[in-house]
Amino acid sequence: MMQKVSRTRAPQGARSEEREKQISVLVGQNIRTLRTLNDISQTALAERLGVTFQQVQKYESGMNRVSAPKLLLMAEIFNTPISTFFSNIETTEPQDAALPTFGKHGLRAARIVETMPPRVQGTALRVLQSLADPGE
Repeated sequence: MMQKVSRTRAPQGARSEEREKQISVLVGQNIRTLRTLNDISQTALAERLGVTFQQVQKYESGMNRVSAPKLLLMAEIFNTPISTFFSNIETTEPQDAALPTFGKHGLRAARIVETMPPRVQGTALRVLQSLADPGE
């Protein structure tokens, strides 16, 4: 005999607050990724934004929401569309461009490949691919 499970629903306001927190965390992760890919320190980004580096830490952790003017300024600093900050966030609309998600070694590898002369970048990528897929 199957037992019926009772589910309590969170009030609408609580779901909205939870969703807003999730969005703040994802936007913060995207800020951190862009900052790291652009090799900009939290202090340097903070100076360009006119905030403290602690504020940048709070943005990146999702603890504090980023205002629209600060997001626009960051888009200019990183030379990216403002929509990039919202990539990896589930919506009903299709995403324009999603940021890659990878660990610290992936970021380091990407930076190393970018510093190589263009004529050897393809070879380096093929070597990395062969290491990732040793059976091929």
